Parts: sequence; structure tokens; C-alpha cells
Amino acid sequence: MTTQTQQDLRIPQLQAAYASGKLSPRQLMTQLSAEAEKLSHYNMFIHLLTAAEREPYLQTLEATEVNSLPLWGIPFVIKDNIDLAGIPT
Repeated sequence: MTTQTQQDLRIPQLQAAYASGKLSPRQLMTQLSAEAEKLSHYNMFIHLLTAAEREPYLQTLEATEVNSLPLWGIPFVIKDNIDLAGIPT
């Protein structure tokens, strides 16, 4: 799967990009957020996290050892029937 920016979002490819230093989770989230904003007229998301809302999660991730979590840096979407504190669902 690719976005309009042609970033390969398959897990092994993301992990390789992170390991090589060609990409960081912060860079990827910036790209994906921009793409999601461009497509907002399709109403795919109830709420897109702002940069300020994403920041604590990115800081926690960046402070975590890459190999300590099997899905470190892999982006995901929270479905609207799952609550995330402080975010409209």
C-alpha cells in the first residue's frame, strides 16, 4: 500500500527505512497527516490528531528503544468505537 507520496507502508519496508535512517516515525506521521488532510472531504476520520496532540506519543516513541517493540513506529488508526482519552469519538 502506498500513499500519494509513494511511501511504502508495508511493515518490513517501514522497519528497513527506520533502520537505515532514511525515515523516522515523526517524518512518516507528518507525511500521512498531510495526506489525510487532503482527503478530509471524504470524511474517513471523525478526528485527525493535530501536531500538538501527536507530539506526546511521538516523544514517547522516540524515547523507546527501536527493538523493544515489534511494531515500533508502525502507524495505525483507532476506530471510532474505541475511546482515546481527550479525543472525540
